[in-house]
Amino acid sequence: MKWLRVITAMACLVWGQDTVWAEARVWGDYVEMAFFWRGLTRQVPLGANFVVVTAPAAALWWDSAAVVTAGRWDATQSPRYRPLYLTHRPEEGGARRVSVNLLANDPSIGDAFGGQREFIGRWRVPIGQFGDTLRSRWGMETGEIVLAPFERAKGSFVFMPIAPVYVCPSLADSRLTAMGTQLGIDLPAPFRSENLTVRWFRDGVEIGQGLTHPAVLPGSYWAEIRHRCGSIAYTDTLSWRTATQSYVQKGAWRVYPQPSSGEVWVEAPSSGVVRFCLKDALGRTLYETTYVATASHPQGLALPALPNGVYSLTLSIGAEVQSMPFVYAR
Repeated sequence: MKWLRVITAMACLVWGQDTVWAEARVWGDYVEMAFFWRGLTRQVPLGANFVVVTAPAAALWWDSAAVVTAGRWDATQSPRYRPLYLTHRPEEGGARRVSVNLLANDPSIGDAFGGQREFIGRWRVPIGQFGDTLRSRWGMETGEIVLAPFERAKGSFVFMPIAPVYVCPSLADSRLTAMGTQLGIDLPAPFRSENLTVRWFRDGVEIGQGLTHPAVLPGSYWAEIRHRCGSIAYTDTLSWRTATQSYVQKGAWRVYPQPSSGEVWVEAPSSGVVRFCLKDALGRTLYETTYVATASHPQGLALPALPNGVYSLTLSIGAEVQSMPFVYAR
């Protein structure tokens, strides 16, 4: 039990002293660092620079670093303080020295500590290089925290270690959303689209890729999301019980939506080269293209602007040829 008494005594000592914390996390395609402190109720912060040294610096886009949330020692919360602001510069050894700065408007007046752990502020910076482990340490210097009635009181604070973070975001808790017949994904944090690959499935069969996908046909839809750093997640499943837009089916071919306003999806009966041909009532070809199809895997086609009306659509793959009416309406 001796070791337990030692740990308990150390914890009480830290909690009994003025203490500063920093907590780093990966949030989407960003790294965030939040700062907290605890001081005695008789102390009043007049100025502070919360300095950390972070490496490797190349992992983050420092030119876009900014304070995103501020606590009560900020102009938005207290008229006695200036806006919390961020400064940073390169450090030797491929690191970055970052400082969150707090200043009182009047060097002799401020807001006293509440005697408990309180939030100071949070900065955020975009990730530029995934897969690194980001390590941060305190870089405080004498006098960087000034309190009343004491001056240059930095030495009275205990600075808690900053845990390293692996720079690869989680995609967990991603969910499907539906707007009309368009499915999308509600991501748990801000991501850049170029870092994501999304595969869509209906009834267990892959039906396409992209951040959105039409849900015209009945079925159970879900998506697989991969991040370029290697993380992967699966959305919940959405059951589309009835078609909310009509489609044309001829044999094993499916074409939707109908009417089309510029984009059309085609499901072929087998794999191979598909010929898609739209003709007007006089038999003139208005649009024609070919593509390589995978069976039951819809292919999206962007149609040119056409007059509203009914056209003749011919689809062929190998010896299989089908013709059907096709409605275009913007």
